[in-house]
Amino acid sequence: MKTRSKLLYCLFLGLLTCFNAYAACINSVPVTSQESTFIVFDDGTVIDQQTNLMWKQCGQGLTGSNCDGVSEHLTWSEALEEAEFSQFAGYDNWRVPNIKELRSIVDYSCNDPSINESIFPNTKNWYYWSSTPYAKNSEDAWRILFSNGNDFLFSRDRPYLVRLVRNR
Repeated sequence: MKTRSKLLYCLFLGLLTCFNAYAACINSVPVTSQESTFIVFDDGTVIDQQTNLMWKQCGQGLTGSNCDGVSEHLTWSEALEEAEFSQFAGYDNWRVPNIKELRSIVDYSCNDPSINESIFPNTKNWYYWSSTPYAKNSEDAWRILFSNGNDFLFSRDRPYLVRLVRNR
């Protein structure tokens, strides 16, 4: 099926998940997440040379070079606990990124998802938690919607996706 036919089929069905394979990038918009700043390793980790952070290439629940599997949806406290006990690629100091760190991997020149998919494959067009609480309401925390890269506040008891990070 050609790309246009697939796109029309997805629109007809109204399925957001169909769009994961069809990131729309706009050449006239500056790339905000340069591929050349990342080093991808065979162990499922990625180093961002600009921020000096190491990321899990896949969101929680996904594995392999294509980040296959079923994404884990966790509440904010579950995400923090998952990070605390995570031992991935020989490291035990994983954590949920703060909002600034999470924003650093957003590529605002792309939508659906707004991330470089060659670095972070199979990123879902959904919300990913940050560790940043909302200062004015202790019930809320910040998250980013990776279909467009915008950040939002929402209740900490709602389950969303998680991508872990660590300092190098």
